[in-house]
Amino acid sequence: QSAAVGDLTVITKYALINNQETGNVLSAGLVIRTPTAGVLRFMDAQNQRTLAQPQINDVNLQPFFGYTYNLTQNLFVQGFHSVTVPTSNIDVIFMSNDVGLGLWMFRQPEGAFVQGIVPTVEIHINTPFSNRQPGPVIMEDQVSLTTGAYVLFPRSSIGGAVGIPFSGLHTIEAIASYQLRF
Repeated sequence: QSAAVGDLTVITKYALINNQETGNVLSAGLVIRTPTAGVLRFMDAQNQRTLAQPQINDVNLQPFFGYTYNLTQNLFVQGFHSVTVPTSNIDVIFMSNDVGLGLWMFRQPEGAFVQGIVPTVEIHINTPFSNRQPGPVIMEDQVSLTTGAYVLFPRSSIGGAVGIPFSGLHTIEAIASYQLRF
């Protein structure tokens, strides 16, 4: 049995627009992923030998902007757009675009138990600018549709989502989350 710590990621963000009356927000920032983790080693089925993996210990810089725009009191659009630039030419330079639509089905900010229920649907598009041909690292265009919902409580939220790929190397993915605010 072993334990490991992954790469350290630093996220900076600033709200360029944060309208308290409308709830509309435009933010920008920079994600810096540093190679602080060890090298992943994958063993064959008999645990006899290490399978070859490209060793990439580069820094990734990811400038981004994101937004939430309220179309009506209950309907909103949200998005996240970024470009990931590695410091090694072995790794992939790519653009990510995510745009979603959400609906407040129930909202009672002062509620004693459930304060909100919010289903969402999003489209995710990843477009590589490099490494489209076979090599140590390859990335294809990726498009997926994600749908999920969140239930908001006074100090926490619980949610889940399912992502369905239309193109690329992905398979169906699911996530469940719980957040506690303290």
